[in-house]
Amino acid sequence: MQLDRQDYKDGTIELAVENGYDCVQLKYDGWWCRLTVAAGEFTMHSRTNRLVKSGAARPGFEGTFIGEYMFGTNWAQHPSRNEKLYLFDCWGLGKHYLSTATYRDRYMLLKTQAHYLPDWMSILPVYPISQAQTLWKEQVDSGDYEGLVFRRRLGTIDDTLMRAKRTVTADFIILGFEPGEGKHAGRLGALICGTKEKPTEACARVGNGFSDALREEIWANQGI
Repeated sequence: MQLDRQDYKDGTIELAVENGYDCVQLKYDGWWCRLTVAAGEFTMHSRTNRLVKSGAARPGFEGTFIGEYMFGTNWAQHPSRNEKLYLFDCWGLGKHYLSTATYRDRYMLLKTQAHYLPDWMSILPVYPISQAQTLWKEQVDSGDYEGLVFRRRLGTIDDTLMRAKRTVTADFIILGFEPGEGKHAGRLGALICGTKEKPTEACARVGNGFSDALREEIWANQGI
């Protein structure tokens, strides 16, 4: 079974339409998460296969589901979102892996599981691509959401997704961890980062945007 998240490419609404993407979702600023449910238990893993959370599940609920877990980021700390899991895909139902199923069918199967979900889990809405401009104007430009994610209704799990973000970001490689001082003593102070082009040369120090809980988690798991 595929363990990491699907590939994304950056683009615009216009480019998404040109490339045949026909549905859109709001982009939540959390952590990609794989929810696996079997035998009355659930586990949640990050895209690097690190265990994030586990616990009891309702009888009859079984499968593999993909979502965004709200933890640690500034956006996720809002009381209405903190530590909630927003599901948007179903990679397996029961013991059946849905590798060849279309997103339309996987999303339909995900919705059949809604009555099993606890209060802190919910399913993200999917909109037709025709609503993308309105979503951007009303939800992204307002600052409520980070951007949009575009999908093809007939795309399989391996289909590359497209995203458009209000704030453009760059990928960095973590080279080191700087300890915190003062109120952050004993947990992360900052990440020392390099780029893919110069993976051994420190070029940035990232010390803002972390919650206290995330600082503690990163500091305790430096070797993962």
